[in-house]
Amino acid sequence: MERYKFNTRVPRDDETADQYVTELKLLAKNFNFGSLEDELIKDRVVHGIKSERVRERLLRERELTLDKALKVFQINEKSEEQLKVLNDVQSVKAIGKHNKSGNYRSKLDANRRRDFKHNGGNKQEQVSCCGKCGKSHPAKECPAFSKKCFKCDKKIISLNSASQRKYMQ
Repeated sequence: MERYKFNTRVPRDDETADQYVTELKLLAKNFNFGSLEDELIKDRVVHGIKSERVRERLLRERELTLDKALKVFQINEKSEEQLKVLNDVQSVKAIGKHNKSGNYRSKLDANRRRDFKHNGGNKQEQVSCCGKCGKSHPAKECPAFSKKCFKCDKKIISLNSASQRKYMQ
């Protein structure tokens, strides 16, 4: 049973490389591995590395020792931590970043809230920024409402582009 624990032991997510190797050494003490102890621990370390790229690099190494494998494991661990921090910082920046469409959307929302307040919250009389033409007016009073393009004879969906405004019937 102890040998099975040793051979199936993989690092836990909350475990550092040093903690993992220490645990492997403690498990190995239960057996008389002799000179094979470091080799077997090294094999478990290589197997325990999550990055396939790093694992392949270690497997190509001709003179790989437990110390070298542990150093690579520690470097990989630090790199993953730094990458996680970097990704967290970038995602926070992306959330806080305002692009043109984000600013436009914010202005639209502010206009809708303002118009809703001015109309006392009455939905029928609510004046908001129109999705078809971009102006503020009641929905049924849009100049693009039920209009067709005289170039392609299709119903106008939005007048936000100049080409569609040009061909409105």
